[in-house]
Amino acid sequence: MLQIPQPGNSIITKNSLLYNIFFQPSLISSKMINKLFIKILSRIAPTFVVNKLYNTLNNPRSRMPSNYRTNVFSFANKEVVEFKGINIQTYHWDGKGPEVMLIHGWEGSAVNFEKIINFLVDNDFKVRTFDAPSHGLSEDSKSTMYDFRELVYHMIKKYSIKNLITHSFGAVPSTYLAANKKVFMEKMVLIACPNNFYDWIIDVSSKFGIGKKIVDLTIDKIEKKYDMDINDMSVAEFAKDLKKVKSLIIHGDIDKIIPIEKPLEVYKNWEGSKFLKLKNLGHSKILRSDEAINSLLNFLKE
Repeated sequence: MLQIPQPGNSIITKNSLLYNIFFQPSLISSKMINKLFIKILSRIAPTFVVNKLYNTLNNPRSRMPSNYRTNVFSFANKEVVEFKGINIQTYHWDGKGPEVMLIHGWEGSAVNFEKIINFLVDNDFKVRTFDAPSHGLSEDSKSTMYDFRELVYHMIKKYSIKNLITHSFGAVPSTYLAANKKVFMEKMVLIACPNNFYDWIIDVSSKFGIGKKIVDLTIDKIEKKYDMDINDMSVAEFAKDLKKVKSLIIHGDIDKIIPIEKPLEVYKNWEGSKFLKLKNLGHSKILRSDEAINSLLNFLKE
């Protein structure tokens, strides 16, 4: 006969996930079940979980752009360019003012910036953006993380970009290039940025119930694949070498993907930077915030 664990058992404590499964099943969601499954799988088949996490990090989930809220993309100059054998979807809007490039985040696309692009175009800025490899309408890459960074470098150099707006992970390759490749930037706006690549992976993995041990094994695999030290990919550290770059860091106080403490580390290390904390805004909704957009517009016009 199957014996149900009882409260007080060493493997089941009150308010734990197992306790709720057996004694309060109505409180259990499918997400909680998935987390439990992953935790169990991490114990009995860690190599399998490491490979799954590695593939997830290196191959973002395919998310086709959502329906446009406005017609700004209908009058964009669209061009597919080849980069390292990968077809990349690019977008450009003409204007008489300064040129700005927007770098989306992991599993994002250019469409995420739709409202910001509308405001930039209305204020006569020249605007450029693109879908990174394995994102949006661009083709897949077999080494997305590396190609993401290299494409950002290629686009910045090709168009002599001096002003950047980034969202989330987009800040990692952008600040890396500005600090290490001596790519000259005048102004950078970092929206919902992480403090370093390692913590970003930890934060993302924790949402799926993946523990630190599995993350560390996965990072070891990434470092060997790309011949890199993940600890070197730190926005907070790059910030120390960007004193001459004017920066505005914008973050929502209810961001569940990247807690507000993370970008504050970047702010503290970036001499002369400005920090804007917005109430009741999360990781994605902040891109549609009038306060955020008006603040970055004023910053770019200064």
